[in-house]
Amino acid sequence: MLTTEFLTIGTAGATVDGRTIQEQWLTDCAESYDPEIYTATINGEHQTWYGCLGTVHSLRLGKNKQGKTTLEAELRPNYRLIQFNMAGQKLFTSMEIEPKFSDTGKAYLEGLAVTDNPASLSTTIDRKSGSAGMPRPISYA
Repeated sequence: MLTTEFLTIGTAGATVDGRTIQEQWLTDCAESYDPEIYTATINGEHQTWYGCLGTVHSLRLGKNKQGKTTLEAELRPNYRLIQFNMAGQKLFTSMEIEPKFSDTGKAYLEGLAVTDNPASLSTTIDRKSGSAGMPRPISYA
């Protein structure tokens, strides 16, 4: 199964659309994420009609250049997400966090949308340019 390198999927603080991503949410997600309990699936633009585009394999915390806490994820994309990626589409992520997951009282990443218009700051663009400027998926192992 293909797995990406760690990508920044969200940053604590203000978003471009006026919401706030709480640092504690990101900490909770990184500490508690377990695909055997609940696997976050990847969807297009927060819509289910795209179908499942892959899954989130693992999470960890990071810091961006401004010192803000980030949530980083290893993704397991399927062929459809790779096709979008190769076409220069759905390059950014948008987290679907449940602030009080199940009976834990802690935040949990329930899903991850891929989008052309991110709201979170400092998300990793999900591709790099190959030779002659042609896009290629990033570090799929």
